[in-house]
Amino acid sequence: MFYTGNKIAESGKHRKPGYLYFVALLYQNIFTMAIKYKVIGKKNPAKITDPAKFYATTVLNGAIDLRELCKEIEKISTVSEADILAVLSSLVYLIPDKLANGHIVRIGDLGDFRPSLSSEGRETEKDVSVTAIKGSKVLFRPGKRIKNVMKVVDYKKV
Repeated sequence: MFYTGNKIAESGKHRKPGYLYFVALLYQNIFTMAIKYKVIGKKNPAKITDPAKFYATTVLNGAIDLRELCKEIEKISTVSEADILAVLSSLVYLIPDKLANGHIVRIGDLGDFRPSLSSEGRETEKDVSVTAIKGSKVLFRPGKRIKNVMKVVDYKKV
């Protein structure tokens, strides 16, 4: 197995990629990472007579679904795609249950999921009850690896 520019070629018998594939994949991903952006103009709704200001906004490259992630994980591990899918499907099932019970779900270097709620303000502490709660949502706080990658990512105007 050897690295050739943007492609990873395999030599010899068909077998599960090993360490060299993993290193080449990391190298390829680290040095080709770029978030694409475009420029859009936005007016301030509070100051409609002011000219628009221009901002960078992300241009997404599509979405990677669970099955695609499983296929990529299989390439860099010794675990089958089916086993990976089974574990990740269980995780997808368990996370909402734990959040609904008020737990923070920490998934190592990936990050933390935590429940959050918003409520109306009331005059006294005694006035705050379930009826003041407007809704709930899930917050995600990325782990160190994600934070570090996002610090060094390049940007490319399209």
